[in-house]
Amino acid sequence: RSFHDNTSAIIYLPADTTYLSLHIQYLETTENNDEYEVCYTTFNKIWKKFLPYIKKLTPRSDLCLKCKDMRFNANY
Repeated sequence: RSFHDNTSAIIYLPADTTYLSLHIQYLETTENNDEYEVCYTTFNKIWKKFLPYIKKLTPRSDLCLKCKDMRFNANY
């Protein structure tokens, strides 16, 4: 991993968010422009290549607001 990968801030999406639901939202926003529509597999490849800092929480890591603040805003 490069220095940038280790120091970039990670954005966490809610645990109930799936790549399929994100793809559906993407298709809804591009429905009038066929030029930008991509299949689900391509969408996932693009997401993982260009947006690696946006990750999904797992159901076990979907925390209450106080616990989430303590976990992600800890200063060590």
